[in-house]
Amino acid sequence: MIEPSKIIEVKEWFKCDLDKKELKKLLARDDSHAWFYVGGWLLLILIFATVAILLYPTVWSIPVFIIYGILISASNARWHECSHGTPFKTDWLNEATFYIATTMEMRDVVSTRWEHALHHSYTIFEGVDQEILLKRPPNLLYACLDFFYLKSGPTLMWNTLQHAFGIVSKNAKLCVPETDFKRMFWWSRATLLPYILAVILAVVIGSWLPILLIVLPRFYGGFLQWIYILLQHGGLAENVWDHRLNCRTVYFNKFNAFLYMEMQYHVEHHMYPMVPFHALRALREQVKDQLPEINKSIFDGLKEMVPALLKQRKDPSYFIRKEVRTTK
Repeated sequence: MIEPSKIIEVKEWFKCDLDKKELKKLLARDDSHAWFYVGGWLLLILIFATVAILLYPTVWSIPVFIIYGILISASNARWHECSHGTPFKTDWLNEATFYIATTMEMRDVVSTRWEHALHHSYTIFEGVDQEILLKRPPNLLYACLDFFYLKSGPTLMWNTLQHAFGIVSKNAKLCVPETDFKRMFWWSRATLLPYILAVILAVVIGSWLPILLIVLPRFYGGFLQWIYILLQHGGLAENVWDHRLNCRTVYFNKFNAFLYMEMQYHVEHHMYPMVPFHALRALREQVKDQLPEINKSIFDGLKEMVPALLKQRKDPSYFIRKEVRTTK
């Protein structure tokens, strides 16, 4: 495993001034919000899957499949939140959702949780954080490929396949303690099971439907989720102990906020990762005078990020300098 103290000088993260009583209120978990964001999401998946099956193979099934793929790709935000154990008050609901959502992305729950914990502990620190998606200078071809999950998808699939056969992937060696290897192997097999069954069913019934519904949705429907993900840290500072400088908060409309499970409040989420997703907006209201200006829309965020990425192609030292205040 990585030993961060041998790579970087470990310090404490900056925290905004926040009253302890207010923080305690914000940390309160419940099941109702998550039932809407998770239960509602699963219900929509079921509805659009049913409609797609009924319309297949007509041309009218194509837009339905695209919407279905967008919904499946929203699994990224669901596992992200459930890895912290915060969406539901009921723990087993968090774990069940975590398995479902990671499986939709071809990930196993063990390596995903360890890798994401490392990302939160050492956010955008070179050589430590294994979730840096756009290393400098950014590979824009890879960035474009992942609009259809063509870079991350095959990599995750290969890692999970290795784990299923008892082989520790290169990435897992950096993030997962040896004591968890056996669990990782078994969970990887559980991750692959729905895909294996889908392929077998497709062959038996002589139809592409199981492939379109189980294997491919994260590929053909991932473009919107990838935009959300790029906005998290793209073009911002590296190797700093202040989430206000390496994370981006963007205003989303209700549709995008539902798909992304309120993760657009990304500075707030990183600064207080145990605050449930539904309380992040309220958290921002408490500390907004200590934070950078919010990007007013997805387009506004892209308008800031894309030129920075293009500049980093020629000058890897370039980054967007967010203006912040230290205290209230």
